[in-house]
Amino acid sequence: MRGSGGNTEPGGHAMAGRKIFEGRIAEAGGVMVELWGDEVGGPEIYVEGVHGISATGSTVKLNMFTTSPESTPQLLRRELVCRLAMPIEEFIEFAKFVGDVARDFSQMAGPQGAPQGRPFTPSAAPAPVAPAAAPGKPGNDKPEGELL
Repeated sequence: MRGSGGNTEPGGHAMAGRKIFEGRIAEAGGVMVELWGDEVGGPEIYVEGVHGISATGSTVKLNMFTTSPESTPQLLRRELVCRLAMPIEEFIEFAKFVGDVARDFSQMAGPQGAPQGRPFTPSAAPAPVAPAAAPGKPGNDKPEGELL
């Protein structure tokens, strides 16, 4: 079982150990969404760019690279560090999200072209939506959903 949370899905499949987010988000049609991760966090992979994108059937694959320390002024050597694969529909949403975040970064960039030492929450992050008022509890206008 992954993580130490001991959570299982219906059917007995192991789930990740900690809930990172729970809430209703507009981009998912206002349905409840849970984001789960490992107790120690997900893998962090350093990449310097995308070397190629391919689409096969309904799947898009992005080849992510980093520059090898064996590169020379005469030869730039790129090493594949991961291949990200997702359905085309999700890739389109991903591309929109990354474009919005890039626009936000460029608007707040300092002279070096990157945000300068301040916390950043992209405006493109899925926005929690207010839940419907519970029966017998009028005026429940507090948005539901927060990072945990």
